[in-house]
Amino acid sequence: MYKKKKIANKKHRKNKFHENEIQNLSNDYNLTHIYAYGGTWNLGMMKYIRENFTRTSGGNEPAINYLKKTSTKPVSVLFISHRAIKLDNEIIERFYKSNNISVVKNFHLIEKKEIKSETEFDYSNIISNGTNSLYYYVYRISDTNK
Repeated sequence: MYKKKKIANKKHRKNKFHENEIQNLSNDYNLTHIYAYGGTWNLGMMKYIRENFTRTSGGNEPAINYLKKTSTKPVSVLFISHRAIKLDNEIIERFYKSNNISVVKNFHLIEKKEIKSETEFDYSNIISNGTNSLYYYVYRISDTNK
């Protein structure tokens, strides 16, 4: 019985962020922006992100904003978080503001993934530092004037 519980904990603690999945999303949807909210730092450790995106947010902001190095205009955005925080209008408004994007633009959801976990990403669940969840939403950005 003990072994089964130990294996289950190991399974639930596995990192749900996979660099190849993020790279595939970037290539499939021509991501121009990535907005990592809810204290999500995982992307900064990914070689693909460091080589293809520039971090444009400061340390005081509640999210980390990345802009594709070859981007000329906003086309699509990946909102991503490891905490059990679903995307809401407040997060989207912060994204608009931090990127100087007109609110006259529409967002169209084209893909989402929501994996909720009660397991903390740290050693145990004794201290709440953030769950081992994965929430991401890919939106296409378009003008409403067209």
